[in-house]
Amino acid sequence: MNKEKIVNLLKDKEFEKKMKKYSDLNDTICQIEEEYGGFGETLGYHWKIFITNRLKKIIDEMDEKLSDLTEQVRDEFNELKEQIQKEYQLTEKEFDEFKEEIY
Repeated sequence: MNKEKIVNLLKDKEFEKKMKKYSDLNDTICQIEEEYGGFGETLGYHWKIFITNRLKKIIDEMDEKLSDLTEQVRDEFNELKEQIQKEYQLTEKEFDEFKEEIY
């Protein structure tokens, strides 16, 4: 998943609605726990485990994709740095000095 897809996902109102459903579901589970006492607590506990595991899987997948994206961006920056050094005939030290001046 590239950066654009991730940004679009975060802006997507449907995704936002789905995340709100998870929140609403948690509230419902808490109500069941209160209404049905021990049985509700057991049921709620298992639902929380299920939801937590599902969310963990989704977050792990997103984290992996973000790690891949980070590597891709890092590689592209390194390529750009090499091009700049080559084009302007800068040593590593000169490039670092130039970079510091910009910031």
